[in-house]
Amino acid sequence: MGRILVTGGNGFVGSNVCRRLLSEGHEVLVIVRDLQVEGGLARLGIAKRVTYANADISSPRALARVLQQYRPDTIIHCAAHAIVADAFKEPIYTLMNNFAITANIMEIMRLTKTDLPLRCV
Repeated sequence: MGRILVTGGNGFVGSNVCRRLLSEGHEVLVIVRDLQVEGGLARLGIAKRVTYANADISSPRALARVLQQYRPDTIIHCAAHAIVADAFKEPIYTLMNNFAITANIMEIMRLTKTDLPLRCV
């Protein structure tokens, strides 16, 4: 099985993706800026079964470091500002931030010549 990097892995969608990947025998790496003890991974009882890389995915340098250090086989991008109430209050900020993070991941993959499958959830 492969080593899969999951952005947003401690959120609702990402933690469920991690659970599925672990059940299929994959090694799961989750990028976290701040590990929340009460996050989705802990709620699902799988927090100790994943590897954590501390990085801010909006930072190109930090993301490049993670890709170089861990060498994942696939990237599954689940990170986003997904709180609906916040998105209604600041829709342009939410859209631009979510787009910028996705574009950043794609740009770092291009610059580092990382030829990996990228899945956006």
